[in-house]
Amino acid sequence: MSIESNAPITLGIMTKYWKSGSVKTRLGKTIGMDTAAKLHELFVSHLCNSLSEAGEQRCICVSPHDTRGIFLKELEKWQLSENWTVIPQGNGDLGARMSNWFREILGRGERQHAILIGGDCPLLVKSDIDAASDCLTQSDVVLGPAADGGYYLIGLSGPW
Repeated sequence: MSIESNAPITLGIMTKYWKSGSVKTRLGKTIGMDTAAKLHELFVSHLCNSLSEAGEQRCICVSPHDTRGIFLKELEKWQLSENWTVIPQGNGDLGARMSNWFREILGRGERQHAILIGGDCPLLVKSDIDAASDCLTQSDVVLGPAADGGYYLIGLSGPW
């Protein structure tokens, strides 16, 4: 399946709330858990700001689910509440939560692209999201490979 280049883009950021001891714990062992949590908060804030106009729709997929209200307040504080919606990630392991997000976005029967990134990718900019979307005009799936063998971005064409 190939999607037209003008297919709408939904960008999602998967992230945890930056509670000390809950995020960046390997890094926290070196720099301290409070500092690691603050760094994660800065990553998320920076991404929300730098990607605030990427795609037609943007959502922050948060964990744990009861932090949705906190994220909404943070977006207001960052003056970005008009640019982002906040949804809970839901249940299951990371793969299940990602799959559920793609199913929700691409299961609407509309032609579109869905691109999902992690909250710990502060170097991503709008042109990276645009490039991934451009790749989705030729392919059903795009992955942004990371140096550690994983990936920093996954994009899918829809509808499913």
